[in-house]
Amino acid sequence: MPPRLLLVVALGIACTRPPESAAPVPVVGLKEHVREDSSQLQGVPDQAPPPATPPAEAPKTSPLAPLEVKPGAKVVLELRGWEVTALPDRVVVLDPDFLHLSAHDPLGGAELWRTRVQEQARGMHTLYSVGERVLLHAGPDLIAVDGKTGAIVGRHPADGFNGGDDKCHLSIIQGLEAGLRAYTPLSPATTVCATTCECSLMLFRCDTGESFGERMNGSITHVYHSLSEPHDNVCWTPPRLIGRARGRTLLALEQRDGREYVASAVDDAGKTLWRRPELGDAVSRFRPIDGDPASDTCWSIDQSDMYVWTCSTGQIKWRARYPEEDGYVRTDARKLDGDRILVRRRSPRATRVELKTLAGGKRLWQRELPADRVAITPGEDPAGLTWDSPIVYAWIDPVSGAPLRDLAIAKDHALVRDPRGGGYVQIGGADHTELARDGQITRTVPKDISKAIHLGERLIATLDERRLTVLRRPGLEPVLESSGNFYPDEATGALGPAALLLVEHRGNEPLRIVLLRATD
Repeated sequence: MPPRLLLVVALGIACTRPPESAAPVPVVGLKEHVREDSSQLQGVPDQAPPPATPPAEAPKTSPLAPLEVKPGAKVVLELRGWEVTALPDRVVVLDPDFLHLSAHDPLGGAELWRTRVQEQARGMHTLYSVGERVLLHAGPDLIAVDGKTGAIVGRHPADGFNGGDDKCHLSIIQGLEAGLRAYTPLSPATTVCATTCECSLMLFRCDTGESFGERMNGSITHVYHSLSEPHDNVCWTPPRLIGRARGRTLLALEQRDGREYVASAVDDAGKTLWRRPELGDAVSRFRPIDGDPASDTCWSIDQSDMYVWTCSTGQIKWRARYPEEDGYVRTDARKLDGDRILVRRRSPRATRVELKTLAGGKRLWQRELPADRVAITPGEDPAGLTWDSPIVYAWIDPVSGAPLRDLAIAKDHALVRDPRGGGYVQIGGADHTELARDGQITRTVPKDISKAIHLGERLIATLDERRLTVLRRPGLEPVLESSGNFYPDEATGALGPAALLLVEHRGNEPLRIVLLRATD
């Protein structure tokens, strides 16, 4: 599925690392200090060690300027921490000491529980929320905590490894859609969790953090710039976690230690159920894979061809081949109601749209539009359809392909889906413009939200030159203005339409975490 969050000007970092001066010192840092001190004493056996010095106090964080909120909103929660995530009924924070997690009521701000989850800070720290669980990825450790009570459910090795590189993170997918670090409801048939590194992948149970099955690896090539310098690791065929359908986890794995892939599926014990070399091209490294888990149908499309197959079995339903064209061709496919799939191909010459049956690939109609047109159906999310401007969106009838309406988008402007009612908002310029599902303009307000970083049902946030402004919908009155490097946390969607979870980076200090709610 295309990414839902658009217009992010200030992106949050995926992980946070304790500053070197923070207490307690992580194990890695402590070993480095010991190694450095002992090396200074080598060769001087009679010299007495230097007197012990008292440990330095943890640096005190600078005071925060109070946030002045106008009528129409209120600050429910404001605190410091190194990471934050959210479940529908609570906000969970990694406390400034790196050792505790605390949960807070998103309506009143009261602390609900506080649990010590580490004896000492280790590695990098990232929080994820899935179902009733909060997952703390703390370097080599993966700790699962009950989001309701704060009880530690499981503590396991994170199983991150990829040839000496530590670029590992948790991948949590619902169906075929990766949730980044947004809240993910837990469904045994469609939810899958894994530790993903640059060249390896390890599945784990979303409720306990315990890994299962075998580690999946790609081949690593060592690239030397010179024999006197360390080599770089290059992974040509890293394992891909495609998703989960009908209780089966779908993967793309390296085939025969080469640069080709084979599609595969495993059960809940990690046992291989099937391998499909004939789907190798369909699941190759950079090829987008999409589908409809409800109908157990997967597909992938690129410039030259399209595959459609049954997700849970890997059986190919049909394949379409396309002629070569001059220049780059942007492609995508989207399931419509019933047994239909809309296929779009936009080249420098033309935009071609066709409607096919999902089961057999039979063409129902085909339309050709000018090359500057981006075909869109009423109410469809335009995220992922185009990345350039100026552009012209052309709404078409999904039943017949008949044109409905065109809308030109100027340079540096964007069209985004409005969470209020399924229409659209045009971002850019001096006006805030709202549109219906078919692209018809319904309202224009002289308000510049071109720097929007969050568009919600009740609140809009903009960030311009480190100046945050939050507007209340529908009147677009400002309810909060503050300086600072703020961004909306990915988990804010779990807290309902009236909430906005903000995080401010403050250098080496803990994050400033603010939960704002619209009040009327």
